Amino acid sequence: MTEKPARPADFTLSVRATDQDVPRVHAWVQQAADTIGLDSSVVFALQLCLEEAVSNIARHSEGPALPVNLCLHAAPGRLTLRVEDPGRPFDPTQIPAPPAPRTLEEAEIGGLGIHLIRQFSSGQAYERVDGVNRLALYFDA
Repeated sequence: MTEKPARPADFTLSVRATDQDVPRVHAWVQQAADTIGLDSSVVFALQLCLEEAVSNIARHSEGPALPVNLCLHAAPGRLTLRVEDPGRPFDPTQIPAPPAPRTLEEAEIGGLGIHLIRQFSSGQAYERVDGVNRLALYFDA
């Protein structure tokens, strides 16, 4: 790992909630990571969580693709990733963990995005302000 930023740094990106914008999100994370010197495991966690969040917004929104505003705030030892969208209210922090399948036959494809976000981030917070969903994800770096 390279040197951590001596002072806070912010990176922002606005995308549409479409699967086609996921590569832009990945590139944005990589550029920020290169700028502040993040370990590849942290880059992977950020990209995975963002892909799940943006894809979930795309899948569950009604009508045209919603705008999604992203902000990565880097401080020594801690990253905060904010995902904001004007979709219908949805608090992923209140969704219960999926039950673990007892057999391979019981296992289902999909439905694990929120679980993955919880596993790869060190914390999550949600609020709805002025018609906007605000999800904050925290990472140790």
